[in-house]
Amino acid sequence: MASLLSVPPELLLVVFHYLGRPDLKRFRCGSYACADLVTQLLFDEVQFDLEPGGCDNLISIARHTELRRHIRKLHLTRRRGLKGFDSFNSWEAATIYQYGPLVSENEQEQILPDVMSHDGWSRMGTEARERLYEAYLAEQRAVFTHISDLAATIVSLPGPTLDPVSPTATRLADQMAYDFSNAVHALTNVTTFTYTPAYEEDAAWGNRWHHIQFHRDGLAGNGNDEYDADCDALQLFVALCTVSSAPNRLQSINLYTKGYAFWGLPYLHRLLHWPKCLEDRDNMLLDGSSFYDEGFNGDDQCLSIYTGEIGGTLAFMQRTEALTRQLVTWEHHYSRLARLECRVDTLWMERPSSLLTAATELSNGLKLATGLEELNLVFRADAIADELGGSYTMATSTRHKFQPRRACLNQPRSRNAF
Repeated sequence: MASLLSVPPELLLVVFHYLGRPDLKRFRCGSYACADLVTQLLFDEVQFDLEPGGCDNLISIARHTELRRHIRKLHLTRRRGLKGFDSFNSWEAATIYQYGPLVSENEQEQILPDVMSHDGWSRMGTEARERLYEAYLAEQRAVFTHISDLAATIVSLPGPTLDPVSPTATRLADQMAYDFSNAVHALTNVTTFTYTPAYEEDAAWGNRWHHIQFHRDGLAGNGNDEYDADCDALQLFVALCTVSSAPNRLQSINLYTKGYAFWGLPYLHRLLHWPKCLEDRDNMLLDGSSFYDEGFNGDDQCLSIYTGEIGGTLAFMQRTEALTRQLVTWEHHYSRLARLECRVDTLWMERPSSLLTAATELSNGLKLATGLEELNLVFRADAIADELGGSYTMATSTRHKFQPRRACLNQPRSRNAF
């Protein structure tokens, strides 16, 4: 009787594509020959994020000389979310235990098997629940502190390529940025970078914390995700710059941003400004919204506050120079691409100057992308509503197939593209 391994490898690979990762992992343990067949499928793509523990798997694979050669795609997506709440009452009301009785039985969400039951929640007193809420806030502050440290690591780098030198500080973010950069530079066969905004998945994002489950509608009515877009944008900028500058075969990028993100020098300043205190960031972004929108030409008081917080006028000038170099370097990396899928959600960009700044930054990179064969671009509010790669019919959306190469240089650009 012929064995499974006597089937041509090309046919086996077609079959394996229909199997899930658990099945492939079990098959890989069968023999060395089995492992050789499925390893390329198991390690073709690696997911990561730049929060504590988020790139440990990527770093481990990159240190393995045999496994790292199989990685073709790097996929940035955050693993978990912590919604913001105004008070303990809002947090409690968002749980499935408090929100569930307010809807009909048909609308109630099912409690997951590994979380606290309704009975367990009912037996807890108010003081015990408040302690859980305090632990929730402490974990949220820890994430915020890590993002703040990551931003500080980026602005302290001397060069434009975001390649950290060996860290001398004890901050986790310094070591993680260093290890991440080394790992990415070791993955020389990477061809694709993709990003998924997990916080846009309303049905799953932030719906559980340890053994506590939240109701989807309860989160929508009581929680907020005001920091998620910036947390993602910061990690996306770091990852894009690192992957683009590495000695790999990068040809395709898929990205999405919401709000200001890193589209332009003023907004990159904004993205990297993460004071240790949440309230300080809230106040600065609220009071200085026009200050950022007008490219630091609007409010002298806001400029004074900002320069004071980052170390004075000289520090502001040095940071501006460093960030400008980083943006220019990132723009030049567009020239490596054959395919770009980009969604820019202009939600929160209320002033025309905001749109102009973001559109100018994006167009600066596209002008250098002379090797593009395919460009999928959406620049509007609610830009994530359509599936990437689909046919865009709205006036502010474009889909253009470049054939042959460099055809984009000879064809007029739609006036509504931006």
